[in-house]
Amino acid sequence: MAAKHIYEHDIPELEYCYGKFPTGSGSGLSPLFSTGHPQFGEFNVSNLALPQMFLLDMGWSIPEEIVVHETNPSTTVDVNFMLEGNLRGNFKGLGADFSLQGGFNNLKYTPSEKSSHHAIKQDAKMFVISLDKNYFRELIGHDNHWAESIQNKMEREESFIASKNFLTTTPQMHGLIHAIRNMQPSPMSRLLTQSMIFQLLACQVDQLRSLHTNASGSDNVSVTDMEKLHLVKQYIEQNFMQDLTLSGLCRVGMLNEFKLKKGFKALFGTSVIQYAKELRMQYAQNLLRDHNRSIEEVSSALGYQYPNHFSTAFKKHFGVAPSVR
Repeated sequence: MAAKHIYEHDIPELEYCYGKFPTGSGSGLSPLFSTGHPQFGEFNVSNLALPQMFLLDMGWSIPEEIVVHETNPSTTVDVNFMLEGNLRGNFKGLGADFSLQGGFNNLKYTPSEKSSHHAIKQDAKMFVISLDKNYFRELIGHDNHWAESIQNKMEREESFIASKNFLTTTPQMHGLIHAIRNMQPSPMSRLLTQSMIFQLLACQVDQLRSLHTNASGSDNVSVTDMEKLHLVKQYIEQNFMQDLTLSGLCRVGMLNEFKLKKGFKALFGTSVIQYAKELRMQYAQNLLRDHNRSIEEVSSALGYQYPNHFSTAFKKHFGVAPSVR
């Protein structure tokens, strides 16, 4: 059966959402609308407006294969985190198709683009941060080649996707998104939410810069080896709970041990093994903070035989002993 084509301007809820007209100005995400539609299924959206930015938290139960066509160009810089599901899209002016899968993210600016999104029957969840374009330009500055390239494209009103290869959403990013989505109303919750958004944006911009940088220390790493090292880094981010070994990671990146160890340190500023440990500790912190797991449960999940050994490692990493909220 052929996919059903849906146009944004024909369905008020989609036009409202794609047009990004935020109403939530409280202390946390608030429902924008929840609707069931025979063509595009159940669509639940919460939002929050903050100075120079707004958030959309979307859940979408898609009843059949569809193609949604945007008919209004975007005027914002959009940071998209796919939490569940898989959307394929096309930007004609960019000459590029993309596939955004659960656990990945990217950033786009499409001031004159009309895109389409292709989705199969599925349950999908997406978390979106939309930023005023001038505010985004202030945030990234001009202090490196990547930022300067983005600044020039935005000055020319040129559409771009920040990375051809979509980026892994790290455990730290997942933890921040989870905390934002589940923030309880309080006098400080709006300020805390804004602070966590800045942390989330900083994590993603660091990812993008690392893809494009040729910083001191990485000059002797060839472009081919850089691509292989990024592949290893992505593999670690997706499998950090597994028993990773240097020999296994060498096979993943098709690098010898010397190039893996030296190149990874030069490119990312940390060792291969230390990076995996950092991801595991961030994951442990997320389980303790946001999922109410006990220290014993988290210790076991990370493979420690004794909880006190985990507590010692946690304190060494974060400077404080683990605790459950």
